[in-house]
This record gives sequence, structure tokens and C-alpha cells, in this order.
Amino acid sequence: MDLGVDIGGDERGKIIFSTYGNTKCNLFEIKKGYARGGHYHPYPVVHNMILGKIEYSEFDMNTNIETKKIISAPSIFNLKMDTSDLIIAINDSLFTEIYVGDYVSKTYFPYRDIVNKLRKQNL
Repeated sequence: MDLGVDIGGDERGKIIFSTYGNTKCNLFEIKKGYARGGHYHPYPVVHNMILGKIEYSEFDMNTNIETKKIISAPSIFNLKMDTSDLIIAINDSLFTEIYVGDYVSKTYFPYRDIVNKLRKQNL
């Protein structure tokens, strides 16, 4: 079994990238006021909210429908394939993302612009 762990991150918080075989389970820290996301994948992703509270937005590329909700830990939320997400931390938060296969993404600029704007505001 291929097993690997790498640590990354930036001012938004740490990321622990872990692999078990063909499954990825990554742990994301996101500090209050920062955002993550702004891209979409050709596969589904399962998120597990471990700690905190976030504003969660999704934009489905196929239907052009956007949904928004507040999610508090503990919670599980699923991201469909070809759907962009935007995760804004209402308070310091931890969540995992789990998916199978190699990482592939395309940028959804309306959400990515928000991620970048919040990064600049919080520096």
C-alpha cells in the first residue's frame, strides 16, 4: 500500500496531505476570516467538519445553481463532481476532504477572487 504524508499551508492555516493507496484524506486548518476553495473537480469530495463554523457556498457548473449555508462542527457535507465550493471561516475551523484518485481541479474565478481578496485583507 502506498502511504504518504506531507505538510503544507500558508497564512490561512496548515494542510496535512495524506494518502492511503488511491485515497486522499487531507486535513485543512482555516483561520477566522480566511477562505479556501474556488475550484472544482471531476470527482466527488466528502468533507468532514471537525471543529468550528463556516459559511459554505457551492456553484454547480452543470446547472448554474448556487447554494449557501452555514455549517458547524461536527458535520459531514458532500461536494458533487463539477461543483465549485467556497469555504469562509466564521471562526477558526478544521475540516477534512476525502476523495479517490489523483488531484485534478479547474479554477472557478468568482469564488477564487473572494479567496484572494480575503487573503489580502487579512495579511
